[in-house]
Amino acid sequence: RNSNDYLSKRQRELWFIELSKNRGLNCVFFSAFLEQQILDEGARTANNDDAETENKKPDSEGFEARYSVENIESFGVNEPLSRQELLSFLGDFAKERNCKPNCRHGTTTPRIQFGMIGFPNVGKSSVINVLMGNSKHTHGQVRVGV
Repeated sequence: RNSNDYLSKRQRELWFIELSKNRGLNCVFFSAFLEQQILDEGARTANNDDAETENKKPDSEGFEARYSVENIESFGVNEPLSRQELLSFLGDFAKERNCKPNCRHGTTTPRIQFGMIGFPNVGKSSVINVLMGNSKHTHGQVRVGV
């Protein structure tokens, strides 16, 4: 479990206030544990195709408006973000900051590189594996270790 799994809504609110409002940092709350359960269930029942059908919300407003610090729901404070919501946030974040995709991994879809820091054993690998859509029950997929 990552650290967010042990935080109450009130604790997420306090962290959000401290990091976003007081220090001016971007932060979101996400549960790799909950999303891993969803991925694993999809792999067990062989319905992985349905897990990726959730559509991204239309881009009718800019990043700053959609992710205003006043709109705390956008950051997973009330309920941690889903995998798709976090991917959407990261894509919007990169687009707003004109991040250029990296094609060096030979994929047909260029990827945006993000960094993640944290203490040992707090769930960094779990977050990456969930974002990559890797189930514990899918053979042939490489699960990362950080």
